[in-house]
Amino acid sequence: MDVDGDGQEELLVSVSNTYTAGMCEIIYGYNPQTDGVRVEAQNYVAVTHYPGMIKADASHNQGYAGDILWPYTLQFYQEAKDTYVDAYYVDAWCKAITDYDPYAEMPYPEDVDTEQDGYVYLITDNGQKRILNRADYQKWEAELFAGKEPLTIPWQKMTATNICSLNTN
Repeated sequence: MDVDGDGQEELLVSVSNTYTAGMCEIIYGYNPQTDGVRVEAQNYVAVTHYPGMIKADASHNQGYAGDILWPYTLQFYQEAKDTYVDAYYVDAWCKAITDYDPYAEMPYPEDVDTEQDGYVYLITDNGQKRILNRADYQKWEAELFAGKEPLTIPWQKMTATNICSLNTN
């Protein structure tokens, strides 16, 4: 399926019948010069595809987000490189879990939490972390996903029958 929107079909392989650390989804693109494939993206299996964009959930949530948000990465397809590149890493901080982040060496940002609901959202872009309140996060996310509908991937089990059915020779 052409998931990146470049006019060429990609092969998506999802390995989910193993231990969590081994689960992955890989997007392979065809290279006619080498008559081979190359990796365009590789993520944990919890992936939502949009035209030219991937939302990849983290395999684990061991931060401070609690149940308000599952951390995720947004990747965008870059046609010049024929690959996906990380754009944003999104996480959250629940004050009820901790009011001090020892890794960032900072207290919970009360001044950002204007709703005073005990949650802020952390967006890392190009190594720079921004902290947003709920309303600003929802606005930011709505702008990124505006007009984008998730793609429906026609997944098939990797069986000899299904593989042979792809043979076009």
